[in-house]
Amino acid sequence: MKISYNWLKDYIDLDLGVEQLSDALTFSGIEVEAITELKALPETVITARIISAEPVPNSDHLRLCKVDIGGYTLIDSSILNQDGSLDIVCGASNSRSGMMAVLALPGTVLGEITIQSAKLRGVISHGMLCSERELGLSDNHD
Repeated sequence: MKISYNWLKDYIDLDLGVEQLSDALTFSGIEVEAITELKALPETVITARIISAEPVPNSDHLRLCKVDIGGYTLIDSSILNQDGSLDIVCGASNSRSGMMAVLALPGTVLGEITIQSAKLRGVISHGMLCSERELGLSDNHD
């Protein structure tokens, strides 16, 4: 089980640092297997709702997702569709209408990758829908 130190601090008074809490839990019989520090994601990584996900012509696996980015305003409005949605090409076979997804907008740096608008199979994509692996959270790429 993974538990966030900051989440714990929301519910109990903690005057221990991470290492001291780990020791206290271990000595009380609750094994702490590992401590992992997760870096905060850039403000250009947001949640988005997929409005539609249609196959990209001339591709057997890519999908054109129109996504709703809500009230997010730190974006170049020239890349938005007239209805305020954003076009994202993705290879996720599970992308579907109504799904909430993590979206990295153009300019986002994830590890050694900088997300940019790009033309894929003749369709312009303005960002990337991200898996846990791409976000550096786990090895899960589903």
